[in-house]
Amino acid sequence: MPSLPAGVFQHLHRVWLNPKLTSIKHSLNNIPSSPSRPKLPQQHHCTISLSKTSKQGSMRKLKYHEKKLLKKDNFIEWKREGGHREPHVMQRYHVTDRDDYKKYSTLCRNVQKLVNILKQMDSRDPYRIKMTDSLLEKLYNMGVVPSRKKSLALCQRLSVLAFCRRRLATVLLKLKFAEHFKEAVTYIQQGHIRVGPETVTDPAFLVTRNMEDLVTWVDTSKIKRKVLVPEAAGSLSDTVSLLMHPPLPYHNRDPHQCRRP
Repeated sequence: MPSLPAGVFQHLHRVWLNPKLTSIKHSLNNIPSSPSRPKLPQQHHCTISLSKTSKQGSMRKLKYHEKKLLKKDNFIEWKREGGHREPHVMQRYHVTDRDDYKKYSTLCRNVQKLVNILKQMDSRDPYRIKMTDSLLEKLYNMGVVPSRKKSLALCQRLSVLAFCRRRLATVLLKLKFAEHFKEAVTYIQQGHIRVGPETVTDPAFLVTRNMEDLVTWVDTSKIKRKVLVPEAAGSLSDTVSLLMHPPLPYHNRDPHQCRRP
């Protein structure tokens, strides 16, 4: 058999170590050996483990020493995400969509950037005074700041919790329309709540200070009939019984049952 160039042996060596090309290796094993061609090495054990992971499409099970090395590493949570604050806030206020939390966080970050820019300006600058008043008025009408006090510290302390407290589900809980957040979200999604003349089905609806007094039940809501009608019926029955059986005057009462104050 004629001798082959040296580069061919390197290529054959790489082919031999490739676990996917088994048919080629089988054909190469049937080639008779010659003194000019070196013997191909045997297959290594490391390629077997790699072939198993590639066929199954998932990572192999970690060994004991690998688990020990990776025991203190957390690849799910990151420091810049704030630890457990995001899931805690979402669970507390029943925020089902994670994008809502990200939007609130982005709004807070933009407000803080604007506050930092205004702080770099002169305190007597009319433009800074005008923008500060406009920003505070806007945030106060939204209900995310407690007062209209002319201080940028209120805007700088703005957090995601302020926006979560103005969600429609939170306002329903505050106005005693529901006992807990899950019940409030169910009422909203089923169309039992309206803000003004319009029915709202989004629990993330932001309720401003002017709209808070307009939150009420839909006229065709069955929850409204079950909640309001029994109360009205009870007050009506008390009135009717009071008219039909008026209390006796004081001198006709049993002296053992009542005493003078």
